[in-house]
Amino acid sequence: AQQLSIAWTQCLLPFKKQATLKQTTNLTPALKFEVALIGDIGGTNLRLRLVLINSDGSYCYISPLAVYPSQKHKSVDTCISDFIKKAKRSPSFAVIGICGPVNDQDNTAVCCMIPKWPMVDGKKIRAANGL
Repeated sequence: AQQLSIAWTQCLLPFKKQATLKQTTNLTPALKFEVALIGDIGGTNLRLRLVLINSDGSYCYISPLAVYPSQKHKSVDTCISDFIKKAKRSPSFAVIGICGPVNDQDNTAVCCMIPKWPMVDGKKIRAANGL
């Protein structure tokens, strides 16, 4: 079983400048695919989506964009757990943009836009979702 690896990123550049992937609708079965959870955590909304990423760098969305009003939820963890449960697919990794300090060594982040939320812990999210 693969473990979900969560990369918390501070979105300092527009997505198009950071991205090296290209969207496609023509997926070749001979190439290796991975399912990724992508997201953005903001003060107003938390947005999540599953993406199928091809080994050649192409990708396609495999779930609709889920939008969670940030102020109506207890934590990032509850939103991610709800999303994965509804998606009925387990991602092999995640990349989530967050506005706040990121600690790569212990896979944690703080969402400074929503002070009531606890520290986000990638290891706890993995464990809570059986990933």
